[in-house]
Amino acid sequence: MVSRLLLPVSEFYKIPKSVIRENANLIVLFRQDMRNLRQLHEAYVAWTLSFKEFVSFIEHCWNNSEYSFAVLDLTSATRADVTDVV
Repeated sequence: MVSRLLLPVSEFYKIPKSVIRENANLIVLFRQDMRNLRQLHEAYVAWTLSFKEFVSFIEHCWNNSEYSFAVLDLTSATRADVTDVV
């Protein structure tokens, strides 16, 4: 049985960790403040990118557009796959 859940939230740190954050495999990021970005970095990509690299990647994806977003694919094992520009 495959379960799928799309949960739109505006603040990462308010999502229950043991239920949702630990089981997420695809994260779509729209504009976030630095507090959320830092927590996302620590939770998902600190092992592969420095915070400065992560912010640079995110800012490149957002590209000054109101509807731009970045995707973190947490099912990928390589740095290039996790932080791929879509």
